Amino acid sequence: ATNIVNPEVSVITSISLDHGEFLGREIEKIAAEKAGIIKPGRPVIMGRVPTAAERVIREIARERGAPLTSVAEEYGDDLAGYPPTNLEGDYQRWNAATATLVAQSVGARDFLQARRLGWHGVEIGVALATVLGAAVYWGRASVLGVYTDNPAIVAAAMPLLVWVWWFHVGDAAQTLANFVLRSHHITVLPMVCFAVSLWGIGLLGGYLITHSTWAPSELRGAAGYWAMSAVGLVVVGCLLCSLLAWIHRQEAREH
Repeated sequence: ATNIVNPEVSVITSISLDHGEFLGREIEKIAAEKAGIIKPGRPVIMGRVPTAAERVIREIARERGAPLTSVAEEYGDDLAGYPPTNLEGDYQRWNAATATLVAQSVGARDFLQARRLGWHGVEIGVALATVLGAAVYWGRASVLGVYTDNPAIVAAAMPLLVWVWWFHVGDAAQTLANFVLRSHHITVLPMVCFAVSLWGIGLLGGYLITHSTWAPSELRGAAGYWAMSAVGLVVVGCLLCSLLAWIHRQEAREH
C-alpha cells in the first residue's frame, strides 16, 4: 500500500534488526526498505535511528526531494527535553516526539485551514471589541460612576468614550492581523504601519488638531488626541487586514 498512497507526511520511527527474513540482516538494507515509503516532495519525519540507517534514509530523501526532519536534531539527546507521556519506557517519549513533529508537519501544510482560522480570529476579535466598546459607550454613565462621583470629571470624560470605542475596535483589528501576519513571517511592514499610525496620525495629528484654529471646538483638547489615536488605529487595522487578505490570495494561488 505504501507504493500507491500519496501521504501528507512519511514517518520512519525506528530501525532495528527485526523481520530479517523479509527486510534483510543489515541495518543499511533494512533502512533502504523502510525508506521506500518516502515520496517525492513529501515531508519525512525520522525518529531515533542508528547512524548507518540515518545515512541511508537521508540519501533517499535527498534523491526524492523530500524535506527531512529528525527527532534527534529537533529534541537533542537529553530525554528531559522530550514530550512527557504516561507510558513507560524511554522509547515512548521518543515516539511522542515523533508524533509531535508529524502533527506540526501536517498542520503546516494545511494552508486552507490556516487561512480560515486566521481570518476567524481577526473577525471574532473585532466583533468582541465592537460589542464591548458599545456596551461601555451606552453604559458610560454607570461605567464612569464606578471611578468617580465628581460631576466635572464625568462631564469631561463622557464625550471621550465614543472615541475609546473606536480606539479598541481599531486596536483589535491591527493587533490580531499583526499576529496572523507574523505566522507568514511578515513583521517589518506591519511595524512600520503601526509606527506611522501611532506617532504620525495619532500623536502628531492629535497635536495639530488640538492646537489648530480650524478644527471643531469639541476636538480641541483631550478629545482631539483620542480621536486621532482612534483614527490611526482604524487606518492601520484596515491596512493590515488588507495586507493579510492579499497574502492569503497569493497563497491560495500557490496552494
